[in-house]
Amino acid sequence: MTDISQKKRLIRILELLSSGKAVSASILKKEFGDSITIRTLQRDLQDIADILPLDNRIVQGRQQEWVLPRYYRGMIHPVIHRNEMLAFHFLKSFIKTLKTSTIAKDLESLEKKLEQLVPGDVILPSSCADEHLIYDQNKGYFDYTRYDAILNQVIKAIEEKNWVDMDYYPVDADECRTHTVFPHRIYTYRGSLYLLATVYRYKKPVSFLIHYITAIKESMKKTKPKPDFSPEDFTVSRFGVFSGEPETVILQINPDIRRHFIGRIWHESQTLTENKDGSLTLTLKVPIVPDFISWILSWGTNVKVLRPERLVEKIR
Repeated sequence: MTDISQKKRLIRILELLSSGKAVSASILKKEFGDSITIRTLQRDLQDIADILPLDNRIVQGRQQEWVLPRYYRGMIHPVIHRNEMLAFHFLKSFIKTLKTSTIAKDLESLEKKLEQLVPGDVILPSSCADEHLIYDQNKGYFDYTRYDAILNQVIKAIEEKNWVDMDYYPVDADECRTHTVFPHRIYTYRGSLYLLATVYRYKKPVSFLIHYITAIKESMKKTKPKPDFSPEDFTVSRFGVFSGEPETVILQINPDIRRHFIGRIWHESQTLTENKDGSLTLTLKVPIVPDFISWILSWGTNVKVLRPERLVEKIR
């Protein structure tokens, strides 16, 4: 092993010890894989023990387990890894209800500290989340266990910021097709993960379901400039997944369901007015796309479209 790889190993071992975990050569073997021998890891632990006062004990026969005394812990700050930060952002997307709470402020403070340790431009930022504060009972969410390899390819493509050739096979297609795209962000919607990317022949970003992506590889089409991307423009031109030109929409909310709308943010552009008869007037500037129309229809006769007229006709 080279000096550099040994240094990386020693730093990782120190990180584990500093967290208060008991460490043995067999535990480290699982951490570093088959390329490192048990004997090498035992020497690494002994090298650290020659410098720091590690406590050790015999476990499982003759195997030694090492622990860093409490008063030495904290001298090594834990490293926040890329996928850990990604998991943090995904958790945040499920807790918009705490957007204005003091808890949200604390989580935003935590995010700023984490952002100093790893790049935060892998996915679109959203409101904060904490797995101990909220349980997401989202029916019909997608299980991505078998898509880890594809998800890692997507993350790598976003980080490298280059055009890639992406094989995409949606459920309604006759065959798999290859698209040349420039990946921007990952985002969540209704229990699924989407890749937001600019297609080579288009100007605006397009959404792709990650579990329909079958492969990603570097593209030979590198001469085209990198497209501009604005998270704000993305939010304005969408209500869900589909994009379109925003229009002013006015909805009348039946008094029977007003409590479902008071205090709830459906879109950043919305304004809500309370009427004398107990109804509400909800005004939004959103694109009239399938996601939005489906959302209106889900309320049945409790939500009435007042304008624009073409949306009235669509709903009718």
